Amino acid sequence: MKILLLDSNSLLNRAFYAMPDLTDRNGRHTGAVFGYMNMLINIIDKYQPTHAVAVFDREAPVFRKSIYEGYKAQRKPMPPELAEQLEPLKGILRAMGIPVAEMDGFEADDIIGSISRQWEYPAFIVTGDRDSLQLLSERVSVLLTKKGVSEVEDYTPARLAEDGLTPSQVIDLKSLMGDSSDNIPGVPGVGEKTAKDLLSKYSTLDGVYEHIDEIKGKLKEKLEAGKESAYMSYELATIKCDLTLPVRLEEAGLTIPFPAAAREKLLELGLVKIADRLPVGAKAERAESEIVTLENEDALQEFIARIRAAGEMSIALDGGITLALSGGEGAVIGEGRTLFDEGLEYTRVLEALRGVLEDEGVKKTVYDKKALMRALSGHGICLKGADDDAMLLAWLDDANRTYKSLSEACLAFGIDDSCPACAIFRLKEIAQEGVRAKGMYDIYRNMEMPLIPVLYAMEEAGFCVDKRGLEELNAEFERILSDLTARIHELCGVTFNVNSPRQLAEVLFVKLGLKSGKKNKTGLSTNVEVLGELEDKHPVIPLILRYREIAKLRSTYVYGMLPLVDETGRLHTLFKQNATSTGRLSSSEPNLQNIPVRKAEGALIRKLFTASPGNVLVTADYSQIELRLMAHFSEDPAMCAAFNNGEDIHTATAAKVFHVPEEMVTPEMRRHAKAVNFGIIYGISAFGLAKDLGIPRRRAEEFMSGYFATYPRVKEYMNEAIAAAKERGYVQTLFGRRREVPELTSSNPAQRGFGERVALNMPLQGTASDMIKLAMIKVFERLTKGGFKSKLIMQVHDELIVDALPEEAEKVAALLKECMEGVIKLKVELKVSVGKGENWLEAK
Repeated sequence: MKILLLDSNSLLNRAFYAMPDLTDRNGRHTGAVFGYMNMLINIIDKYQPTHAVAVFDREAPVFRKSIYEGYKAQRKPMPPELAEQLEPLKGILRAMGIPVAEMDGFEADDIIGSISRQWEYPAFIVTGDRDSLQLLSERVSVLLTKKGVSEVEDYTPARLAEDGLTPSQVIDLKSLMGDSSDNIPGVPGVGEKTAKDLLSKYSTLDGVYEHIDEIKGKLKEKLEAGKESAYMSYELATIKCDLTLPVRLEEAGLTIPFPAAAREKLLELGLVKIADRLPVGAKAERAESEIVTLENEDALQEFIARIRAAGEMSIALDGGITLALSGGEGAVIGEGRTLFDEGLEYTRVLEALRGVLEDEGVKKTVYDKKALMRALSGHGICLKGADDDAMLLAWLDDANRTYKSLSEACLAFGIDDSCPACAIFRLKEIAQEGVRAKGMYDIYRNMEMPLIPVLYAMEEAGFCVDKRGLEELNAEFERILSDLTARIHELCGVTFNVNSPRQLAEVLFVKLGLKSGKKNKTGLSTNVEVLGELEDKHPVIPLILRYREIAKLRSTYVYGMLPLVDETGRLHTLFKQNATSTGRLSSSEPNLQNIPVRKAEGALIRKLFTASPGNVLVTADYSQIELRLMAHFSEDPAMCAAFNNGEDIHTATAAKVFHVPEEMVTPEMRRHAKAVNFGIIYGISAFGLAKDLGIPRRRAEEFMSGYFATYPRVKEYMNEAIAAAKERGYVQTLFGRRREVPELTSSNPAQRGFGERVALNMPLQGTASDMIKLAMIKVFERLTKGGFKSKLIMQVHDELIVDALPEEAEKVAALLKECMEGVIKLKVELKVSVGKGENWLEAK
């Protein structure tokens, strides 16, 4: 028999601060429960206990308070994000059959001490509190957590002896040196080293005072003055071992595998990885008999007939091919390229499925429709009737989470994915319920789903690139980097790898003696923020910043793009619908969303993106869309008037803030006004604005005060938006797209600040994203149905790009402007700027 005793408050608290701030799909915090349960399963696996008790503290005052009012007085209240995880954890433990023990007036330590003493069997205590080391004996050991809850150190009396102590001396030590974590005073002025020296010589607290005359000088004075405090501290530090126990030994027996209810409790919190690790008797999942293996072509044709009869299906190509009907019936065809014993090939299976896959009347639920369209098109199959995409539903249900694959989504939603096609149907059912409950089904059905064929066509069309120009620019960037490297080495007086943060830190902070207080896991940081602060401290810093800028551009957009240009001279970037919480599209391979706009090198890169031979690029860009949306949301009269009167908003803002006529506004005034205008959208602080503009903080505060005096409704709107988000727990766009903001209730000021910025920015950025998506759908439809040969090929934030025939260019420009400006009616005028040119730079 072996008893596991869990000091649960201590462990949960450590897990809370060690783990990331995880939340479930309903916004409940789960990180501490995740860390606690992960540790518990590890402990059970390694130490194989037969019995277990989870012991908790209660909120009621403990008896030690009556001895010393200051006991634990400095402790802050439990953060609400942690407090809300107590009851869910207790529910999981009870479902596992592990009793929860707690008593008014006493601490978990006292219950643990009493159990370990009164149940005369081997026991091990898991805790983060060294107080429990006093309980060590020949049959009681302590697993002391370190590094959060990921590692433990096994303490026995022999291990404690290596620290020069016996178990009983743990109490004596605290009575002398005190304990700041529990606010136990000890003897003022006596530290750990002195206390250990005294115990080494006199063994106990009583022994110290029995030999007080042997102690000389200041130490004797401290001990005499602190005698009463020492004995009070002894009483405070002593763990009670004689309580009437709140749990019986027979109630603590572990039954492994655990009841299935424990797994269900974990799944309710979205802790699927932990649920999968927990050994349980039976999973509440689909019966195996509902999933069949198709072993020959006759069986395949029979299942296809059932698909036609049902009029709906799901298909997944993960590993092998799996099919499913909505009732849960699934078919696994096989893995690899040869799927049947007689050698029926993958392509022959897909050919057999062509009829139902191309049948608009057979409705399909899929995961990542765009990727499936591409995979099937490689076999000459045009997917039709795919009306539902479980990937998009899962993302809309919680846009704060990104799933890289179907298996990741299934883990998060607690779905068995042994038959991927069956899992797709189940994922759709669960996620769709959440999307409907959040009022976003219209976003899904009328925005995200119609966007898929638009993005697919854009990816297929690609963007022409001047490959020779790209190679020449790569050579030029290499030359610049080589020159910068030589100059950096010369200024530093040493040759080193400029790309190595470790070597760079050694040169800057050791050899050159520059000061930096920022550290990372590998040593002193050399990130851009640190280097920016040092820019005027040494002439090499601007060169290093320049080196990094060119190196990043070259690796990502020049050298990194060369292998991605196909034999037709086109780049086919991949658009991602489910990668951001605001609804913005992102792209990869390569990411064309982040090519610098204002830098000279960024202009050189954009110049290499060209129209198809003989064509022109037509671009259309929303003008200051997020500022216009701020005017709409805030209804500020002055801001609305500026936009509706066609004024330059930055010049108008500068004129009002600096109290000068618009014709007297200088470029620097306009630059400052522009920084404030856009900074406000992202919740910038006076500190951040001062840093961006390189001005004193007081001056930045004056700018912001002047801004809010000019546009008072903006400030009111910002306060109202944050307050509403706190009350509702979410923010949303004009079209109803929602983002949960659990950070607003965090006890961490940095997290709360982030939540406030999200509350301000997401409605603006998200609405702008919704607008461009609806515009894309309209543009694509008009180009397709209108018989245009021009193609929509690119979207970058608020900009659309069409590869147009010269004779269609004017019509395309007008069509873009009409579709983009007509997507919504705001309280201010929407303005779209259009341009034409042979390359992206010229068209912009």
